[in-house]
Amino acid sequence: MSEAGARGAAGLRRAFDAAFAAEPGLARAAGVKLLTLAVHGDRYAVRLEQAGGVARCGALTPLPSRAPALLGLAGLRGEALPVFSLALLLGYPSAEPARWLLLGAAPAQAGLALGDFEGCVEADPEAFVQSAEAAGAGRSGMVVRLGPHAHTLLDAAALFASLRATKERY
Repeated sequence: MSEAGARGAAGLRRAFDAAFAAEPGLARAAGVKLLTLAVHGDRYAVRLEQAGGVARCGALTPLPSRAPALLGLAGLRGEALPVFSLALLLGYPSAEPARWLLLGAAPAQAGLALGDFEGCVEADPEAFVQSAEAAGAGRSGMVVRLGPHAHTLLDAAALFASLRATKERY
């Protein structure tokens, strides 16, 4: 082994040993996993633990209903799933074309139709801020800053709970 190689190996051994001798540092606060989406161009986020997943929306079979937000039934994994317009539930004047379904965490048994699913991100816990403008139907009253954009945090658990509570009315 050359002299330079021996010095490099000795340096690596010292660094390795020093890593075990040093006091452990404070663990970094765990990030909050979020699904990001857009409704009529407005940015929203949903805590990952409040969702059962995201799926492509296939064909919807319309149903007669007194609930304007009920778009119909979708076949998903061999089951018939009622699909509601997230836009209408949030108070927008019209539904969007259903390209994606936000699935509720068990026992939600429903899907929320949305036009744009952006992805899954991890947010720093300090990125969440209370906001009066972010309160209202399905909204948690929180905004999360993700890069240059602010996303209104949705309360998906409350949205799916309200759908379960009104099930007999549609």
